[in-house]
Amino acid sequence: MTEIAGVLNSMAALVIVSLLGYAAARLGFLAGPAREGISGLVFSITLPCTILNAAGQADRSLGGGHVANGLLLGLSFFLIMLVATYAIIALVKPSQEERPLYLFMGIFTNIVFAGFPVIEALYGSNAVFLGSIVFAVFNLLFYSFGVMLITMGDSGISVDMHRILSAPLVASAAAMALFLLDIHLPAFAAEACELAGSATSPLGMMLVGVAIAESDFAEVLRERRLYLFEFLRFIALPVALFMPLRALGMDEMLLGILVVLLAMPVGSIAPAVATAYRLDSDLPARGIVVTTVFSFATFPLLALLLTL
Repeated sequence: MTEIAGVLNSMAALVIVSLLGYAAARLGFLAGPAREGISGLVFSITLPCTILNAAGQADRSLGGGHVANGLLLGLSFFLIMLVATYAIIALVKPSQEERPLYLFMGIFTNIVFAGFPVIEALYGSNAVFLGSIVFAVFNLLFYSFGVMLITMGDSGISVDMHRILSAPLVASAAAMALFLLDIHLPAFAAEACELAGSATSPLGMMLVGVAIAESDFAEVLRERRLYLFEFLRFIALPVALFMPLRALGMDEMLLGILVVLLAMPVGSIAPAVATAYRLDSDLPARGIVVTTVFSFATFPLLALLLTL
């Protein structure tokens, strides 16, 4: 449990960084054009670097079977999140305007900054390798099919291809190609991606604080839908899948990775990504805070469940 405590400490640090962003917005340092500029920087520069760095850090010596497992798990992970989130939205019944935002929160989760440390603490480096493949598959699907669904017009037909053909999608496709073809970036390029990508998490969390500072946060905290959505999507869903899949004899590591990633809170750069796709970033920002706070209680319980 020492490792899990370390993960919780890391998440507490992210919350503190978001509070620094809140303070910066209140003091006028990150308002208006500055916020939009940083959102664009995260979405178009540092996030693609994070994606490429994840592919470069993966251990490629474990064989094709592990790659196939990771690809299948990544596809299953995305489809489960998509179908389950649609079902949960039908139960929660948000307004028509908020439905795309709830879908966005349900499938855009904190895989790297929260998920990978938990996976490594429970299952070791081999699980991180599988997790990195899941991350690559997820990014490829999210920034194509997922974005198409989230930004789809009211008619259900009109789709803006310019929003889909984005820098993160290109980076995800490149990362998958590099990984599958066993091609490594030059050392200087890999180090540059690592350095630039390391800015994604703190900048993303500061944008969370900025979005909260510019909205009526107290009003949303009183909205029961957000808490019901959190419980159903991030707590009930992972637990409900764990029991039958374990009874069916699913591999322990694969099952653990799937359950852990399904329980991750809303992604820390959600406001930046939402802004890039012309969505309201306030609700995702609040969703991050709510799901992150809940995760302090759910992560230790999740670890106990997986180690029984």
